[in-house]
Formats: sequence, C-alpha cells, structure tokens
Amino acid sequence: MEQQGPARWRLGVAVLALYSLALLSIGIRDDWRLMHEDNGAMHTTLALSHLRLGLAQTRAHDLFFDPKTGRGEVYGHHPPAVALLVAGAFALTGSEAPWVARSVVIAFQIGSLLLLLPLLRRLFSVRMALLGGFLFASLPMGAYFGRMVDYEPVCLFAVLLQLSGLVRLEQSGWRRGFSWVAAGVVLGGVVAWAAFFFAAAIAGVAAFR
Repeated sequence: MEQQGPARWRLGVAVLALYSLALLSIGIRDDWRLMHEDNGAMHTTLALSHLRLGLAQTRAHDLFFDPKTGRGEVYGHHPPAVALLVAGAFALTGSEAPWVARSVVIAFQIGSLLLLLPLLRRLFSVRMALLGGFLFASLPMGAYFGRMVDYEPVCLFAVLLQLSGLVRLEQSGWRRGFSWVAAGVVLGGVVAWAAFFFAAAIAGVAAFR
C-alpha cells in the first residue's frame, strides 16, 4: 500500500498534465481571431521585430516596427520577455505560425500546474490535491486564458516558482530554496512588474516567520 500512494500520485499528475495540454491545444493552429487574442498578434509583431531587425537594433526592447516608414516605436508598458520567448520559438521552429506562439505560453501554463500540484499536496490528500489541479486546468482562467499569448501565463509560473521556493526554503534551508525564489523573481521581473509585488509579499512572510 505504501508504494501505491506515490504511484497513484505520479499517475494522477501525468494524466492531469495531458488533460491540460489537450484543452490548451484546442484550436492551436487557428488565426488570431478569438476574444482577447489580439494580444497574440501583438506579441507576434514584437517578436518579428526582434527577428527581422536583430537584437542589436531592438536592444531586446519591445518594438513596433513599420517597414513602410522604417521607423520603430518602443512599447515600454511591460518588460520584454514574452516577445523574446516567442521570437526564440520562431527561430527554433522556423515558423511564425500562431501555434508556435501559443505553444510558448502553453508550456508555462502546464509548468504552473506541475508547480501547483505539490503545493496542494502539502495541504490536502492525494484525491483533493488532484481535484484542485483538475479545477485549475478546467476553469476558463486555465483552459482558455492559459493559452492566450500574453504576460499572465508566464508571470503565473514565475509567481508559483517563488512560492515553491519559499516552501523549499522553509523545509530544506537556503541552499535548496533560495535558488528557486531567485529564479522566480528574475523571471517574473522580466515578464511583468506585478511579480515584484508577490516577491515583496513572500519576503514579508519569511521575515515575519
């Protein structure tokens, strides 16, 4: 019986990851035409600026480039990591299709699921933790918005990385936990400013404890 528990947990996690991938992959090859998918078109435009102009010219900043006028306008409302990740995926696959851009955020969304499940398992039984993961993967915020090419799916992964690091830090000390927290802060910082607020929150919790 002791061996069945971990085996059932691993099987449940694998099934949930595949289930989430199946939901997130619905219509993955479609054009940017669904609600809120203008963000995907925007990040594709920014990514193509990096590919066609080169990082030396864009300086890794989000840049709207108009080939007709030869002018570019910097988009500085968010850090540039999402467009850079999409540009990297375009370069690796040799394709600029929507499915490539969507695959980037889908990977981070499934990564968030895999980070969330161990956190739930610390608080609940195997069955309840898997149920929480199922709801995370099924509700529109995960199943639909988790494939939107924008800042939120990547920022969520960074935030959960910070939280997982805090748990590891409390369990195993600075050697194992700090690197996770630091990775989450750095990734979050180059994706969306909101990640810094979460970093401040968990720093406050750690200091209080």
